[in-house]
Amino acid sequence: MSRSQCFAEKRGGKWRGRYPDADGRMRSTSGYPTKAKALQAARNQRAQIEAGTWHDHRKGEITLAEYVDQRWLPAQQLAFNTRAQYRSVLKQHILPAFGDRPLNTLDSPEEISTWEIALYSTPRPQKGRALSKTSARTARKVLSFILSDAQAAGLMFVNPAVIRRKRGTAIADARAAAAEAAEEKPWTTALQALLIAERAALLAGRDEEFIEIVTMHYTGMRWGEVVGLVSRSGDA
Repeated sequence: MSRSQCFAEKRGGKWRGRYPDADGRMRSTSGYPTKAKALQAARNQRAQIEAGTWHDHRKGEITLAEYVDQRWLPAQQLAFNTRAQYRSVLKQHILPAFGDRPLNTLDSPEEISTWEIALYSTPRPQKGRALSKTSARTARKVLSFILSDAQAAGLMFVNPAVIRRKRGTAIADARAAAAEAAEEKPWTTALQALLIAERAALLAGRDEEFIEIVTMHYTGMRWGEVVGLVSRSGDA
């Protein structure tokens, strides 16, 4: 098959170009005002096939929601908390905005950036306040992970959610966030430890979980040391 087998045909008031793909199947590119432009477009598509740079846009007709539910999420090996976080971000922020969109229509970095900015600058109806910039960036990162895998699978030509090198006010924002994080104390308070211990005991159905976590908080022991301590106590 070659570019000589490309041709143009009229469809309604417009022209479309026809060209063979790598498997010999006829494909089309449509919406051209003249026969010459339709034929040239078909030859350009065939040239890309011959050069190995052609992208089959029909593969990306699956919606983002379908791709996530049917292919992406089931293939992820994630810790329980990470999977729960991803599901929450998807349900609250990503799928409401892009879930019904075919993957091959998500090609604008500007659209993704506008969506991210709106997350932290526009109050949400449910809670009356906007997300923090950190939470908005997390939502974009999750979207970027998804679209990166879709791109690798040949469903998209580019990943519009990829995070570019920081510039402009983003640099100042990043420095401010880093400074704020550096000032935070990384230690669990007594109340936090108590709440964590109660939740762990409730989920595990074992009172020992409560005692072990409280012990870790006040002694600084690691989990393995606490388990070993319990085991030695049982042997005694």
